[in-house]
Amino acid sequence: AASPDNIFGYAVNTPWRLVGSAAYVAGANGLISVDYEYNDPRDSRLRPGDDIYSSYDFETENRAIGSSFTPVHTVRAGTEWRFSNWYYRMGWSISTNAYAATDSRRGDALKTYAAGIGYRNDHLALDLGLNHVAQQNRFHPYYPELVNATVEDRRSYRFILTFSVRP
Repeated sequence: AASPDNIFGYAVNTPWRLVGSAAYVAGANGLISVDYEYNDPRDSRLRPGDDIYSSYDFETENRAIGSSFTPVHTVRAGTEWRFSNWYYRMGWSISTNAYAATDSRRGDALKTYAAGIGYRNDHLALDLGLNHVAQQNRFHPYYPELVNATVEDRRSYRFILTFSVRP
């Protein structure tokens, strides 16, 4: 009869991201680019929301965030080259896993491979792109002290075909 309602208004502060990019333009025929991104999910915070008065401080959750995560580093590299009306492109990225090395939910890095080919002239464009994304994740369907982490191998392929006509 004395149980609390457990209604919380909260806000989430997400961490900032630092991104650095460099590119080399090879005349009118090519481009090579590299990006680096850093973010630290340990800086995420839950706090009481403005819409509902609550004395709950989310300190337990914020400590769990601080101990469960580690900084994430992402590197992306890509290139596109033009030969006459044909365009060819390739790209790659890797993003480290956000869970700390001591956390049983830590999986592998997220890897993405991309390729594409396109044809363009004054009135017509046709483009085909392909992405392959791979990552191994771990999660606990029940309380972690009762069961080992479930391993999930994720692989996906994404195709996109674009056709355009210009007058």
